[in-house]
Amino acid sequence: MSTLDATTISGLPVGSDISGTELVPVVQGGGTKRVTASQLRAGLAKSGNNNDITQLSGLTVSLAIAYGGTGATTQAGARTALGLGALATLSVATVATGGTGASTAPQARTNLGALGAGDYGIGGVSIGEPGNLNSLSLTEFFNTTAATTNVPIGAGTAAGQGYGIHNQHPNSAYSSQIWTQLTSTRTFIRVKNAGTPTAWSEFAFLNSPTFTTSLAVQGPVLVGQYLLASLPSASGFSGYEIDVTNATGGSKRCRSNGSVWQILNTTTTVS
Repeated sequence: MSTLDATTISGLPVGSDISGTELVPVVQGGGTKRVTASQLRAGLAKSGNNNDITQLSGLTVSLAIAYGGTGATTQAGARTALGLGALATLSVATVATGGTGASTAPQARTNLGALGAGDYGIGGVSIGEPGNLNSLSLTEFFNTTAATTNVPIGAGTAAGQGYGIHNQHPNSAYSSQIWTQLTSTRTFIRVKNAGTPTAWSEFAFLNSPTFTTSLAVQGPVLVGQYLLASLPSASGFSGYEIDVTNATGGSKRCRSNGSVWQILNTTTTVS
């Protein structure tokens, strides 16, 4: 039904004495109108279950809960009447009050000390790509891109792409990082000592070790042992040393000059 305003409606006959087609005089706002009984009834609330009411206005008391209201005239009063308590107004409940202390799933897991798939690169394909390896502060797996800074090699280029692990000490001034290049087995390690990252050091592997600075050996060194019939290519190992075990006069230490293997400290080709 339509909303009834506060103007005076008077002069109505008894409802049982009129039918739906009879005209009824109605005084409203100082003027008289004639409407059919059906039109008049359409503008009045029916008795019993008033399921055709579309709007209520001008109420001077609160509508009780039993009639679909809140039993209050304020938000706080309504929450109290409905038994909602303080939880209804909390945007983020703290862990201490039974909540997570967060508004996002990852932050909630962090606050609760829990892990989800992909957190810190564990159990997920998409791993974090830090912009600066010096900024990492949590133990985690990571990937680097051409834009990542403080990588061991290739910063600012595709050669700087790779995979790594950051291990964080409880003291934030200490940590370690291991990094492997995306397209090779070149692998590096460094640590943070008293808040300062050290220079990267590269691993040397048994199958193809390369040392870019001096090498100190605390003990005997055994170089490759070869026969004259099976010498490696001198052009492929210029500067390298080998032992030729069946050389004339006995085993000889030899070095490649890029063309032939010469007996060490001479210009004589081994034979």
